[in-house]
Amino acid sequence: MSNPVLQGGVDIIIAVQQIHGPILDAFFRAITSLGDATVYVIALPFFFWCVDVGLGAHAGLLFLSTSYVANGLKDLFRQPRPYHFDFSVKLDDASGYGLPSFHTMEATIMWGMFAMWYKKKWLWVVALAMMALIGFSRIYLGVHFPTDVLAGFILGVLALWLYASGGAALEKWLKELDFHWQVILSLIVPAVLAISHPTSDVILIMSVLSGFCLGLALLNRYVSFSAGGPVWQKALRFAAGDIVVAVLYVVPRIFAGSGLAGRMNLAAFSDPLHYMNYVAIGLWITFGGPWMFRKLGLASGLEEAANA
Repeated sequence: MSNPVLQGGVDIIIAVQQIHGPILDAFFRAITSLGDATVYVIALPFFFWCVDVGLGAHAGLLFLSTSYVANGLKDLFRQPRPYHFDFSVKLDDASGYGLPSFHTMEATIMWGMFAMWYKKKWLWVVALAMMALIGFSRIYLGVHFPTDVLAGFILGVLALWLYASGGAALEKWLKELDFHWQVILSLIVPAVLAISHPTSDVILIMSVLSGFCLGLALLNRYVSFSAGGPVWQKALRFAAGDIVVAVLYVVPRIFAGSGLAGRMNLAAFSDPLHYMNYVAIGLWITFGGPWMFRKLGLASGLEEAANA
């Protein structure tokens, strides 16, 4: 290895792994799984539908926008994983390039945002502990260099700072825009970003962002929705809403795998259909779900919740 920084990183990983064993391996694999994108994808609808609409909207927008940045940086630096230099350090699997650590960046952003939103000291303690544990787990498992983790943490803190300093002003500006402009921006901006860096991960992220933003515009205009209510009502909302998310995710894949797309001469449209599939998922989270919950009597409006 010619890079002394990366060689030093491998040396640190080897030193850390001197304490590894079955129990610690299982513990840090469990910890690192809490930083997986899948966990946040499940958590975002839960927070939007069952905890606080504002928190769900802000967390979703920050998560999706920073995911785009992280993917762009990974493809820019194209840094390999530690086990590409020394396979003996590999205790877990990871795909794609290493720099920056996506797990660390998103853990810093999401946990930091929850702590900022609720302004509780104990939540800040939990958030800082989760940031540190998830970041350290990536080093312990040999899937990231320490510099990857440090870069992920710095980017996460930077994103939180930008959100804290300019998020409120940006939200105010967007809400004051004409509804038609809100719709246009929701469709055009993510599409342009996807075209500028058309990898499969970026297309997925930007399509969800497009639907997510479009849904927020529609929700603000047409549906009064509160995430409050009794526990049983929240549980039903989450279960019913996730069933639809699962259907939106699975059915197009069954259709594609069955060969019907080819027989119907739709193969050429597979990429646009894939994009629209994820747009629909984002739209469902922020608009379709809340609309259905109101129709089924599983949620109240904002004024009703305030007077309850």
